Amino acid sequence: MNKKNLILGIASSAIGATVIIAPSVAVTRQNRNKDQEDILKNQEILKNEFDKIIKLDLTNLALTSLPSLVTNENIGQYIVVPKPINEVIFFLRLLSPNKFNDENGTISVVLVATRNNETLTKEIEVVGFKSLNEQQGILAILQSELDLINSIKTKPLASSILPSSANPINVNEYLITPNPIAKEVIFTLKNPSNFNDATGSLEIVLLATKDGISLEKKFIVSGFKILISVEQIKEEIKIELDKIGNIPLKPAAANILASSVTNENIDQYLITPDAINGISFQLKVSNPFDSDNNNGSLSIVLIGIKNNVSNEKTFKIDGFLKTIISEFNKITTLSINQNASNILPSLPTDQNLSSFINVPRSILGVNFFVSIANNTSFNNLEGTLDVLLTASQAGQVSVSKVIKTSGWYTSIALFKSFNQSIVPNNSLEVLKNWLFTGQVGARNFENLVRQNYLDKELSQIDENKSINSLLETQISIRNVSIENHDINSPSLDINFDASGNGWTLKNQTDGSNTTFTKGVYGLRSFKNLLVVTDANLEELGLVKETKLVNDALTMRQNQLGGSHIRPPYFVTTFNLKQNATTQQTANFFKSSWIVYLSNNSASFFTNEFMFGNTDIAITPTLGNAFSPNHKPISSFTLFGKEYYGI
Repeated sequence: MNKKNLILGIASSAIGATVIIAPSVAVTRQNRNKDQEDILKNQEILKNEFDKIIKLDLTNLALTSLPSLVTNENIGQYIVVPKPINEVIFFLRLLSPNKFNDENGTISVVLVATRNNETLTKEIEVVGFKSLNEQQGILAILQSELDLINSIKTKPLASSILPSSANPINVNEYLITPNPIAKEVIFTLKNPSNFNDATGSLEIVLLATKDGISLEKKFIVSGFKILISVEQIKEEIKIELDKIGNIPLKPAAANILASSVTNENIDQYLITPDAINGISFQLKVSNPFDSDNNNGSLSIVLIGIKNNVSNEKTFKIDGFLKTIISEFNKITTLSINQNASNILPSLPTDQNLSSFINVPRSILGVNFFVSIANNTSFNNLEGTLDVLLTASQAGQVSVSKVIKTSGWYTSIALFKSFNQSIVPNNSLEVLKNWLFTGQVGARNFENLVRQNYLDKELSQIDENKSINSLLETQISIRNVSIENHDINSPSLDINFDASGNGWTLKNQTDGSNTTFTKGVYGLRSFKNLLVVTDANLEELGLVKETKLVNDALTMRQNQLGGSHIRPPYFVTTFNLKQNATTQQTANFFKSSWIVYLSNNSASFFTNEFMFGNTDIAITPTLGNAFSPNHKPISSFTLFGKEYYGI
């Protein structure tokens, strides 16, 4: 006998199973250093126990299952694995590829036996599984049995209960289960459903079973207690419908027009009432369809259903999205037209705003209007304006929202235009309308004058003279112009008129007093402007210092009180940073004026001032305009209307 492999070939038969043993037995020697006699004895015990197994038993599950259901993972659920004996352990596995036959209910498996690292295997064909032929035969028997049953009869107790009282647990108390003719066929009643108390009927399933194989047939069974008549059910439904006064909306309804609601999506927007007393409810849109988008209303029908009998009630539901809100919500931005590119956003009024804004057109009876959101809604520096958009519709409450518009003319562009060889006419008009018109102009004119006192100690200021007469005199601006008094030193001239006896200023050169009723305040050398904002301070190499001013005019205002009180006055001055570049330094010293723009104010800074007899003029000296040792310095701030509350 070969010591490496044992080969057996056996064929035998037994009641209930047929076994074919294939010639494939292998013995593996694991330790060649063992004693030869022990190895032979181990192989002999293994072979003796292995040879005893000539068939494999089936479980009960296998008797009702096709062999194709067997896998290596579940093989033990269908075929009984031999128990260990004499230290021989047995295992079962499928052939590869799997070898089964559903037609005759057979499968071939591999029996593996091991003892002390020695292994034997052989193929065994197992019979006795359910076969296709047998299964089909059983199904034919079951179908024949079911065909003989035409109805399911009721027990006397059924006439005393409603069909809806039947359930899987008690159904046999009310129905008679038929007796099958064929042996081993079992009938079972299950799944009572489709109860109809109005007709006293229900649906039942008759299940026929044999050898683990089932087939079913449905029956409508009558003979149960009948609830009431159809008309009685309708009345019962009506009573419940009458109790329902309103159909609540879901949150999503506020975002959809009533005309967009359909039977397919109605449950997304309306809450269907809960079933009560056996009555269920269903929502549908009315027929004909009836919606009112302007008022956000919709007619719907609530249908109550019980025992296939229905009744209904119509509701008018409010709270859907209205046309005015729908169209209003579509507008999220407003654009400006070409006119707005030449005007600061602080200048439009409610009366002319629509000439700068592309106002949405009217649609579906919804009209749109624009107005200034509030007195501080503009930003001249950034060229933005908050616009109040209002939508109105006949019979509806108007709605409004604030939309920020951009792209307006900016104060930066305005002052940069004064550096051009020919200053655009529009620039002067914009400047006048912004800073030198009406009450704003009069207030700012005070600021043009008050800067002359900033270099003096309070003890040096005669608060009872020129400053007083200015404060108590009405000033109006006649014109703002650029005049070439000197071709190299053009002047921004602000022409003014004073009411009454005018006002008096003291000449800073000779100490004489001059009374003015009209004149020109000239900002000389109004070229080479250096336009500064907080955003470009670093780029220009400048350091900004803002100071609140407590000058003679402020003191006099406090004395007079009441309408004379003005907002705090502040001025802005500049110096070069210590680490400014050569280019930054050159740009600083060649500038006649620094114009600092902050939101809706403009601060002016230059090196000196001087008065004439009838004109007030500030004339920078080029080249040494910002020399640290050159005094005095002129600095004043002009504010927009919102600063003065105008």
